[in-house]
Amino acid sequence: TGTPVFAPDVKGDIGPGNVQACVPVWAFGADLLARAFELTDIQAGVLEIAFAYADESGQPLDTLDDFRALLSTLAQHPESVAHLGHVTRASLGTVQRALLRVEKQGAGNLFGPSTLDVGDWIDLPALHILDASKLYHTPRLYGALLLYILRELATRLPECGDLESPRLVLVFDEAHTIFHEATPALLRSIEATARLIRSKGVGLIWASQSAQDIPVIIRAQCATQIRHEREFGVGYCEFITLDGHGQ
Repeated sequence: TGTPVFAPDVKGDIGPGNVQACVPVWAFGADLLARAFELTDIQAGVLEIAFAYADESGQPLDTLDDFRALLSTLAQHPESVAHLGHVTRASLGTVQRALLRVEKQGAGNLFGPSTLDVGDWIDLPALHILDASKLYHTPRLYGALLLYILRELATRLPECGDLESPRLVLVFDEAHTIFHEATPALLRSIEATARLIRSKGVGLIWASQSAQDIPVIIRAQCATQIRHEREFGVGYCEFITLDGHGQ
């Protein structure tokens, strides 16, 4: 019946997109949003507090407008989150400017009531293409979306052991956007998720311009590596894979 494949189209040359990507801000999570906004650790801490307050107070957090309203509430009433942590007007102002920058880059439409159900891909053996040609103009946000997809599948899918063929294959093009300036903690998290997702029947392909774009600890999770270096001739590549004993 075929294996479902998900692939983002960053150049707009694969074909019409048939995956609509719209994710609620709350589902994206404070950590991925902080990475997408290129925030420092201190500013990321502000997001953690803001998300915790939204969850505690029931304030909506679907769209970037919801997120802007939340930041405005914290700026006007910092005492409301004193029990969660300390926030400063300067840090809040930086987050607000980052939000505005992302919106101006045209990425605001990514956030809203969810239309991205990764579970649907399992049941439909087809090529699921995400038109990411505009989203790629904000590389950190594009990379964060791929991490969101990876995390969702690892969380939602049950373990199924070794299968003759994957239940789903993810092709993450321009994978360097995921790892650029990633912290050691984030790399460990990606490594653990990449290891876990194999037991759930998902094949994962990291595609990038150079093997060096993929950190060593992530490459170690790849059963097969196909490299085409510039010193190789046209049409030649280096193929590395595990043997029957997993060596």
